[in-house]
Amino acid sequence: MKLGIVFDDDAVLNAFNIIKYLNKKKYDVYPIYVGKDNEWYEYLGETKKSGEILAENIKSINNVFKYIKNMDLVLPLVTNSGNLIGLLNILNISYVGASALSNLICNDKVYLAKILRDIGVNLIPGVFIKYINGVFYQVNFDYSLKEVTVLDIDGILDYPVWLRDHIINNQDELNVSLYEEKQKNTNIYLEKYLAAEKIKCAVFNNQVVSKQKIDDNIKAIALKVYHAINANNLIKVSFLKVDNKLYLDKIIVVPDFSDLEILEGFDISYSELLDMVLEKGKK
Repeated sequence: MKLGIVFDDDAVLNAFNIIKYLNKKKYDVYPIYVGKDNEWYEYLGETKKSGEILAENIKSINNVFKYIKNMDLVLPLVTNSGNLIGLLNILNISYVGASALSNLICNDKVYLAKILRDIGVNLIPGVFIKYINGVFYQVNFDYSLKEVTVLDIDGILDYPVWLRDHIINNQDELNVSLYEEKQKNTNIYLEKYLAAEKIKCAVFNNQVVSKQKIDDNIKAIALKVYHAINANNLIKVSFLKVDNKLYLDKIIVVPDFSDLEILEGFDISYSELLDMVLEKGKK
């Protein structure tokens, strides 16, 4: 069976670990690298060590549609894989991981917040911003929009706040961060930075595991999240714990083998777990 593994710079370790533990007798592996230029490449290099993808290890794919249609199964590991999953659905190609609906839910923080609120799960407090045609808008829970300036946003925020992967402490840093973020993302969530204990879980087949000690309440909440986003395969969920109150931190809806230690709780080998994950993707 031809298995296409589509990955970007953020998923190199994940892709290489998956290739390492894959049943090579069962799958012919086709690593596909999506570059910073959004071009697709055959990856021809070593997969034993993760690191920077070098130009001499990739070969441009001239006809992406023709190439991907030649696959029996595709494992999308790219950031924001919803667009790729939509394409695979159109081309009627089997894929592994979350549905287009799950991706849509997790990438829309307002919708996710509404769902979590309905099931009693706390989202980290913050401000939802949309950038449309050169204008910032604050997004309310009823999806109404209010035009705002950077100065307005600054007045709303309770610093420090967290955006994607860095902390913002003041208006100057906010200006720089918003300018950079709007180049790549029209949906922006500025969330309150919480100094808290982080709890990471993996969920698969209604089983919740963690390398940390977690109680039944955390397991129950993780399962609530799993079903609320319509997940149907391996996901990872992380929480922040502040004064015994849990906040949802992050949901990873692509099968994630980058942190292998957390997966040990399933009490099967990585290869066996991976085989079960891939089997769920077959039509």
